[in-house]
Amino acid sequence: MTDLLALTADLVDIRSESHHEAEITDWLETQLRARAPWLAIDREAYLSVAVDGRAEGYVVMYSPKGGMDIEDGPPPVRYAVGAPWNFRVHKLRAILEQVESDYQWREKVIALAQRLVRTAAGHDCTTIEINPLVRLADGALIAADAKVARDEWAHFRNAAIHAEREAEKARADKYLRACLDMQHMYVKLDGDIGVISGGAGMTMGAMDMIAEQGGSPADGDFGSCLVCGRGRAEGDGLRVWGTSGPQPGYSLSCYLPHANHADASGRIRPEFVWGTLDCPGAYAAQDDGDRRVALTGRMTAKVIEPPKVGERCAVVGWRTGAEGRKLYSGTALFTESGRLCALAACTWIVLKE
Repeated sequence: MTDLLALTADLVDIRSESHHEAEITDWLETQLRARAPWLAIDREAYLSVAVDGRAEGYVVMYSPKGGMDIEDGPPPVRYAVGAPWNFRVHKLRAILEQVESDYQWREKVIALAQRLVRTAAGHDCTTIEINPLVRLADGALIAADAKVARDEWAHFRNAAIHAEREAEKARADKYLRACLDMQHMYVKLDGDIGVISGGAGMTMGAMDMIAEQGGSPADGDFGSCLVCGRGRAEGDGLRVWGTSGPQPGYSLSCYLPHANHADASGRIRPEFVWGTLDCPGAYAAQDDGDRRVALTGRMTAKVIEPPKVGERCAVVGWRTGAEGRKLYSGTALFTESGRLCALAACTWIVLKE
């Protein structure tokens, strides 16, 4: 872990020399480029296919600007496809012509969108999102990062996924097992008031109101957390355990990838890679003596090359700022050899006491 410790120490040094976040970001990117293969990107865009009730089927969304800053630009244009067999090339072309002047790029996007609709319909996907969709310096078009969500109610039609879900239920306690049967998310908290909610923001608001009235939705013990919970058995939780770094505002966590979280190629699946980047950010965002409960409010990540099963890893975290009850942090997942696997930026919300 020598290289990772050195990287963390260097982060501390440059942070002490300058308070300009842009300088730190530029320095970190330079270091990461030297440690891992990097794409020679000519341009970035955004492309997705998702189920939309208003379209009575699928909708294609495209933005000529992609990457982590897509939300700062204009909203993507939409093509309401409906049923997958209703896809019409000329209709999507007419919509893209309004925002995309590059003919060759536009035609490649149209062809890719058509394939994504077919793939989504053929594999019961509710969302296939490519962000960023990039063109390399040599003209190649690739998905630099992507997210795929399948219909949870359709898993019985895929034997492998069905078997995986049944195995997960077998490892779970009775409460989690019941929630899995109903397609609900269950988070174990050690307070005295249960919360049933329909979204992350609503959940946090409800927990704040409970705390204001003297109740206790949680006491800050995250022993059952998928990422950092020490109550999770090996192969169940990710068991990303860490501590603060050499100075306040930094953290270093250990992680050993398990086969239960890997795909057929032996690499950790993207959703679990995202998980490894989550809690270590809180270790950096909060000081050692800060016992307030902070929950993930927003997270963006870029998976570069997932680690392999058994490949010892470390997660470096660093604080990027604070604003009232909002805390900000960055995290990076490395292998023991120093290969960069993923990066993330996270916003944390501190619950009211």
